[in-house]
Amino acid sequence: MTRTYQTNPQVEVFVGGYPSECIGTGTCDFQWLSSQTPTVSAVSQNSMTLTITGTGFSTT
Repeated sequence: MTRTYQTNPQVEVFVGGYPSECIGTGTCDFQWLSSQTPTVSAVSQNSMTLTITGTGFSTT
């Protein structure tokens, strides 16, 4: 995997032990935004089910 200088933080992901490739721009820019970050308000377990509740989670 080629490394190049970037001004934005980069993300590197491996799937099944293989590195991913960012398509399009050729960079894997990452920007953290608090407005898009979920907030966990509670975690509970019942037998084999773990329930995480909060705000900002995707429904998919």
